[in-house]
Amino acid sequence: MARDASSSDTGSLAGCLVGSLEFRVWLFIKPQANVGGVTYALEQVEVDAASIGFSTTFVNWMTTLTNGRLCFVPEVTVSPNVLTTFTNICDGGPGPWIPDVADELKQLAPVGKYDSIFLYAPHTGAVTTCALWPTAETNYASFAYLDPRGATTWQDRNLDAYDRLVWSFAIGAANFYENLSDVTPPPVPSPSDSATYGYTPDMAPYSGLKTWYADLLNRQVLQNGVPSGLGEPAWAHGNMRDAALLQ
Repeated sequence: MARDASSSDTGSLAGCLVGSLEFRVWLFIKPQANVGGVTYALEQVEVDAASIGFSTTFVNWMTTLTNGRLCFVPEVTVSPNVLTTFTNICDGGPGPWIPDVADELKQLAPVGKYDSIFLYAPHTGAVTTCALWPTAETNYASFAYLDPRGATTWQDRNLDAYDRLVWSFAIGAANFYENLSDVTPPPVPSPSDSATYGYTPDMAPYSGLKTWYADLLNRQVLQNGVPSGLGEPAWAHGNMRDAALLQ
């Protein structure tokens, strides 16, 4: 779905509205793993549901939450290569993480191709979603591991899978933009700190913490009466993948 190019579009060829800022996001699915003599596998129905949900519902949520200011252009790759290691310890147990897919990242996600990378793969049963800001390890794209929770979690736009995607993107974006000019002060709130700012889970028509994410992404989180977050001061700097080319 995404085009291989390195320049930022604001509306043009990707089907984005004029004036929107394009982010290219990649779901990298590794359906099979064999680690320590134990085999793990995702069912095809879950692979299909994740692919469709990421490419449609997630993209639509990001358009809705940013009032069209951000336009997400998705790409999905299902790898035939079996995972052979689990190295992540960010949630207390081994699971898929950057070193386990390092060779494929070099080949498939070179610098400047994607703004955000999401890895979807089986794990040991003790790991949840983790997210990281852009680093050299990921060719300066933000990175997240999404723990699989079955096909049904992708089939309803109000279920948890989409909150986890939005949160993962926000973690990377908040860290990337917070030190750029005019974004702070006030400090950019952590995407994990909704309760600190008085936010609670949404009622219909939203679900999860969508109101919190919308306010964070649109710079509408109040700190002592002063708006904080990302919003136009952040988006004026362009997207993350173009900045990666300057590294």
